[in-house]
Amino acid sequence: MKKGTRKGLFRTGHHDTNHAEIAAALSKYGPEPIDTTRIGAGFPDLIWPFQGVTVGIEVKVPGGKLTPPQERFIAEWRGGPLYVLSDEHDIPAMIADIQKPMVRRAVR
Repeated sequence: MKKGTRKGLFRTGHHDTNHAEIAAALSKYGPEPIDTTRIGAGFPDLIWPFQGVTVGIEVKVPGGKLTPPQERFIAEWRGGPLYVLSDEHDIPAMIADIQKPMVRRAVR
């Protein structure tokens, strides 16, 4: 592997200014979220185990845009639900969405 080809894969975690506020608010509704900002490569900032569901959360300041690696990760992700939150007031709607009954299709 060439020197520097892994640049950006692992990095020092960058927190948006509202990161701590959103993490603290999530803790009021369930377990403390896991800070995954150091993973990089578009991976969500927080992983939140909520009622048996592993939820990925990308924290953005209001009006903040997803980076190309974040957009790619979201498009290719096949795991649990992913959300982009910019305010703690977004959390109740996210929880309501998580708690909706899932429709499953039979694989033929």
